[in-house]
Amino acid sequence: MIDLQNLMPTMTSRGDQIVQELEGDCITLHYSRLRGKPRPLKIRRWVDKDLFLIGVTIWACEGTRRRPYELEVSNSSDVIAKLFVQLLEELGLAENIKLRLHAPSIHYERLQEHWKKTLRMGNFTKPIITQGHVRNVENGIIHIKVYSALARELFRYWAERLPQLL
Repeated sequence: MIDLQNLMPTMTSRGDQIVQELEGDCITLHYSRLRGKPRPLKIRRWVDKDLFLIGVTIWACEGTRRRPYELEVSNSSDVIAKLFVQLLEELGLAENIKLRLHAPSIHYERLQEHWKKTLRMGNFTKPIITQGHVRNVENGIIHIKVYSALARELFRYWAERLPQLL
């Protein structure tokens, strides 16, 4: 197990101070901005170290960095998707996970069922439907998202420190 209290950033990438509050086995993080107030984020303090390192590595390699307000990993591998979802669940973010499937229209129903069974969740948002094949990817591409600027800040911070954590 690894104690995440010692792995929390004190500032966002934009220079806003992050405040953390301990509540038993959880840490609540929040910060203020001049424009808008991001939602606080509550995560578990203790997580499996191996799963943590694997999940952060997955985000560092496969994570999308387009939008600063969402944490996203897009992949076609069952193993990578399951491991990333397991870390999010262990952190206590399972209820925040949204799934989006990128698949051909003719196979969408079958592929959605595949990902429901594989990831043991069915909270899909609007799909990305294509005509024809998606780069010959057998099971389509699953987009795993958490809409949280703080979750994104945490993974960015942890990914930058991966060499020290290994």
